[in-house]
Amino acid sequence: MNVKGIAVYKAADDKQKLTYLPLTATFELDGQENGYAKIRKIKDCHVPNLLKENGSSDAPHKGYVKVTSLTSFTFKPEKFNDIVILKSPTAISSGDFIGYIGHNQLKKIVLTSLFKS
Repeated sequence: MNVKGIAVYKAADDKQKLTYLPLTATFELDGQENGYAKIRKIKDCHVPNLLKENGSSDAPHKGYVKVTSLTSFTFKPEKFNDIVILKSPTAISSGDFIGYIGHNQLKKIVLTSLFKS
């Protein structure tokens, strides 16, 4: 039997699958460990009750997904105005957006271009 979809696991290992979600599902993630991302919120599909904390639709969702099963992902920042060391390395490609310098980013670009001319 060939099942297509994103597998949701109970913990950050592949010992117990809870369910499968459609490939159209999107996630808000809380971090990763051992190649699995912790689910905070599931969107764009029906969420089974077993993935809802206390059965409430407003509560955070639970479970883990394999990072390799996601097409692209972002994590909520752990801290602001601080350097954060990742628990495990995250692969990036040339041209990937990895951060935002801040409100002064545009001003620095303008000033640099003025001094070059």
